[in-house]
Amino acid sequence: MDELAYYTLLLRTAQGLTLLGTLRFQVVSTEPLDRSPAGTEQLLAQAQQQSTTELFVYPMEGSINIPLLTGLAPVPLEGTAWFPLIGPFVTAFLSSTDQRFSVGMQLYELDPEHICGGLVWRSGESGELTFSLLGTLVRVPA
Repeated sequence: MDELAYYTLLLRTAQGLTLLGTLRFQVVSTEPLDRSPAGTEQLLAQAQQQSTTELFVYPMEGSINIPLLTGLAPVPLEGTAWFPLIGPFVTAFLSSTDQRFSVGMQLYELDPEHICGGLVWRSGESGELTFSLLGTLVRVPA
């Protein structure tokens, strides 16, 4: 099991709504999955036409807390992270496992201290919000 990553988040919509939150996640298996997440086969096919890069897909779990949207309780997340043979994840896809919340997100690592990506709150429902996000790694003392 990989160590738990903890990030503070800055989320912003195109209309300027800015919210703060926290994200925790970790890889939950040392063995890659044999299947790719739904909807990503076409993305891989396009990438392979340009050049060949081998990626390994690992299951992830975590939680997100955006107090103005989720209240005080964190929302549980599950998904996958795509890793090259050596190095940090290339991208990660996470979504809510709690039926009360519809959260989907995609993350990228900018550098060892920062992540970026997008988050959709209440996907496909009225009141859907789309955020860009920037996360900063929080170092927790041992």
